[in-house]
Amino acid sequence: MNTLSRLLMLLFLLWTFQFCIHAAQPTNTEHVLIGINGGLTQQETFSGDIFGGYTFLIGGNVGEANIGYATFKRSTRFDGVDNLWYTSHGLFCEFNYHYKTGLFVGARLMLNYNFINEASQQWYKDNNTKDPPVLFPGIAPYGQ
Repeated sequence: MNTLSRLLMLLFLLWTFQFCIHAAQPTNTEHVLIGINGGLTQQETFSGDIFGGYTFLIGGNVGEANIGYATFKRSTRFDGVDNLWYTSHGLFCEFNYHYKTGLFVGARLMLNYNFINEASQQWYKDNNTKDPPVLFPGIAPYGQ
């Protein structure tokens, strides 16, 4: 990766976009939330979420319950083979709690289906006696 590409990746890393039709503010009367989140993973690949949900008041603070779809690409070490790249697609449910001060905490549970790319399948086949993996499921809990 050349210097310009690394600089662009760094700029995108510093700027993570988020678009919501509704922000979780207690003064809003609309309770439906639709949004898109995106950014970069630790391995310099793009990730994205599309979600929808509902906001509600909890003692003056705002709760937010969402369901959505997420995707990202990353590599892992599997069965003694480094840099096995896969694309993950998953469905998630999450809950966020927004305090009046602007801080929030949240939790997400995601069910993933991870598809190994063809180059990684060939790399695995060349370095292992077993058949290469094509798809593996996963469950991922997150805190935010």
